[in-house]
Amino acid sequence: MSARPDPVQVACIGECMVELGQLDLMSGRAHVGFAGDTLNSAVYLAQLREGVSYLTNLETDACLARMLAMSAEEGIDFRADRSACARLPGIY
Repeated sequence: MSARPDPVQVACIGECMVELGQLDLMSGRAHVGFAGDTLNSAVYLAQLREGVSYLTNLETDACLARMLAMSAEEGIDFRADRSACARLPGIY
């Protein structure tokens, strides 16, 4: 009986978007979430298997800290390149 091989690693590459919902203009509050086609794909893959990574290019800020926490909850190895031309995330 042969040993089971290590699972193939999957990396999704793209831009993680900040999603504002339940906007209350009177109080200036909104629900903040994260989405985008590549991130959503990573979340769905992580629900099916281990070894899912998400690669993006973002500046270190409060949003990145929340993205890291969210991806950890989803079982995604979130890697943000902060070296070259790091940017802030898009908002929708």
